[in-house]
Amino acid sequence: MFPAATPRRMPALSSPASATSTSDPAHTARPTGAGGMLDRCRLGGSWLVLTFRQIANGTATDPTHCSVADFQTIMAVTNSRNIPVLPVGDVLRTYL
Repeated sequence: MFPAATPRRMPALSSPASATSTSDPAHTARPTGAGGMLDRCRLGGSWLVLTFRQIANGTATDPTHCSVADFQTIMAVTNSRNIPVLPVGDVLRTYL
């Protein structure tokens, strides 16, 4: 893994959600889909901060909640694209 081109620029996706429409950028299908935020992160050598407000058992009904299944999908896609996952503090200590 190489340091990001702009190390202090840390794009974030707050509350990837299951209960929003699929056209909403926060819907879990958007960051994981082809050309989505995870692809841009990997291809651009940048960082992406994912913030989950609540991971819900069963079907997420609140637009700020992510279902367990969608959370697992996000993690599986991250893993399949060989994107390292680190706490922000570790990243800052390593690359700044």
